[in-house]
Amino acid sequence: MFEKLNNQQQAFKNAITFTRRGIIGGLKGYAEPLDNNDWLIQARYILTQTNPDLLKEVLKHEDPYLAYEHGACWMAALLQYEELLPEYIGVLNKTSNEFYYSSLLAGLFLFDAKSVEKHQDELDFDDDTINMSLFCYHVNNELSLDGFNISGYVKKQIIKYFRFSEILRGGCSSDNFQNELSELLHETSPPHKVPLLSLPGNQFVLNQSQKGIYAQHLGGSKEEALKLIMDRGDWQNALAIIESDIQYTLSQEIIVEAYEMILKMIPNSFQLLEEYSVNLLLRGNKFDEIAKEKMEEAERIKAKYHWQEYLDMRYPMRRK
Repeated sequence: MFEKLNNQQQAFKNAITFTRRGIIGGLKGYAEPLDNNDWLIQARYILTQTNPDLLKEVLKHEDPYLAYEHGACWMAALLQYEELLPEYIGVLNKTSNEFYYSSLLAGLFLFDAKSVEKHQDELDFDDDTINMSLFCYHVNNELSLDGFNISGYVKKQIIKYFRFSEILRGGCSSDNFQNELSELLHETSPPHKVPLLSLPGNQFVLNQSQKGIYAQHLGGSKEEALKLIMDRGDWQNALAIIESDIQYTLSQEIIVEAYEMILKMIPNSFQLLEEYSVNLLLRGNKFDEIAKEKMEEAERIKAKYHWQEYLDMRYPMRRK
């Protein structure tokens, strides 16, 4: 499930998915409908999987609308790929659209400052750009935003760019960014969001209308259906059957067997561990020790993160 980017076509899919309308502009993104919370999970996942060579391929693209380059530049800035600064600055200098230009200019502040200084002579700045750049500096360093002669539209765009950039990075350190972000995703993505931990165009999607299909149509007991599903390695419908067991007829033994199978197949998020524990406790006390162990493990994971809200999103960030 956790595949590395390995071709140019995939890199372009990622770039177009990364900047969706309603986030930092761009086209609507790839075909799969995503709300902002789902977009954030997938955009973070993309960051864990990309590399400089593939972004460089996208940045060579000639597109007057910058639909692809804009996304690739944002990823390069978030990942602080210094080797891509010449290409990044090339895109910035050729951009006439104020909307894109303000975001690209803000992105320079996500790179290491000393890296940008090495390429100062390549930047084509006029007085207006210098003023906008100073505004970016104030936003990024949480200084006063008064007294800048910049349109409200551009101010809003720059502020939004920095806010979303902070959210995407998830509080992860620059030194070990991709590994820490990957860990965050694995530990905080609930089971029903696991399909989003895949590259655009490649993910399998849980069809909610089919959820629990075996439990409803296979006949026989839920336990028999669950055993059949487990034999097929179908973790999604295994969870669906357990969720549908509102009268708690499934035995604790098969609950343990099912969750142990699921834990080997998908990331062990704290939500999955909590569900495991609760579903044991609801069915008796024979496996109280396992239930306690899983809940304590879930609490240890949860303590590493705190949740914030922005617009219609609620998202995890690593604790400092």
